[in-house]
Amino acid sequence: MKRQIAIVLLLALIAISGCNTGQPEKVADEGAKSTAQEPVQPPSQGSSAGDPKATAAPSPEEIDADAALKNTALFETLSSAGILDAAIDVQNGKILIAFDLPGGMDTERAAYFAIGAAANISEGGEEISIEVFSGDNSTVYSVGSQDAKKFISGEMSEEEFGARVRKS
Repeated sequence: MKRQIAIVLLLALIAISGCNTGQPEKVADEGAKSTAQEPVQPPSQGSSAGDPKATAAPSPEEIDADAALKNTALFETLSSAGILDAAIDVQNGKILIAFDLPGGMDTERAAYFAIGAAANISEGGEEISIEVFSGDNSTVYSVGSQDAKKFISGEMSEEEFGARVRKS
């Protein structure tokens, strides 16, 4: 149950943060003005359809395309290692990843792989948090992306890196 709640909360964060990459289509013709077709967005509950603040999805200007690309790159990297249904959010100085431990994988190795994948797409100042679910239990591994990058490049020993990873 704890795992399901955590995944639902993480997915809600992703939805709220606007990880939708849909952009309005632009139709251009030689000698004609470009026109954009705005996506139809349903009004929020309890508000009128004419209220401009009543949209359910963020406008294209609010969508962080860079974060969406990083989410996709992380998902593909994790999938290539057998971590198939990861919930990922890259925003506001944080990289959050949650997934069910694939059969036969060691929890710490899977978490460290995910930390490495996150560090590779990070800009260097983010906090990386990985939550690994195994049965009814979950373990969270957190570390700064700078520390992960130093470990990957060999500037930090495995022992030093292990001491910097917070496990709960």
